Amino acid sequence: MACNELMRIARAGYIETPSPFYEQGYNYPHSNRGWGFHRWFVWVLDDRTLVFEPKTQQTINHFCQCRYAAFVKTVYGMVKDLNSIHTVLPHDCNYTVLRWVDRFKYEVRGEAR
Repeated sequence: MACNELMRIARAGYIETPSPFYEQGYNYPHSNRGWGFHRWFVWVLDDRTLVFEPKTQQTINHFCQCRYAAFVKTVYGMVKDLNSIHTVLPHDCNYTVLRWVDRFKYEVRGEAR
């Protein structure tokens, strides 16, 4: 996996991806929301494990087990243009961020199709 290669060739790094919240909300409420070329939801657990969960047209409608999933469900019901709120949300709500030195833990859940 790419994570092993990053740790093999680098002593430290920075990983940033759209959070599952942002991925599920981008272009909401259209069915083609999120970025079509992103194949995974990515987030960081409290113990700093980087988690990858497959993203498909079906799973984008189901909320991942990420930190902000319950918040997303509430916001979807209240906001007409979800894209407009991303400018006022905390950076870690919109983006998954991991700074690492030497090594980092990661977990891959399921398989992308």
